[in-house]
Amino acid sequence: MQELQLPAEVVFEGYELYFSNYCNQPCPILAHTSATELQNDVALPPIVMLPMLALSLRSSNHSFFRNKAERRDWVGKLAHSAWDLLAKAYCAFDIDDAYFQGLCLLVQVDLGGKLATHVNALAIH
Repeated sequence: MQELQLPAEVVFEGYELYFSNYCNQPCPILAHTSATELQNDVALPPIVMLPMLALSLRSSNHSFFRNKAERRDWVGKLAHSAWDLLAKAYCAFDIDDAYFQGLCLLVQVDLGGKLATHVNALAIH
């Protein structure tokens, strides 16, 4: 997340928002890891963390986002970066559990934001 420069407290809030608001499913995509693991930045690979943040930060009220438009822009940047990572992994045949976790999270981001352009593109291929 170096290229996106999100403050650590925003990343942590996104992590907490995900597990309090989006992970309550019969078959959760991610297992809850400790805050210490997250702070060590080794808990989740970027291909998973970026779409998780794109999903969860939609409901953030953190002061880092000055308004809804800025928050929406950041969510878009996170989702776009995550799609780039997924495309590169796919082209490199690097398809593992993290790839599928990231893909499932991004589908939720796109459909939840009514931006199904990526999902529709996948269905065409």
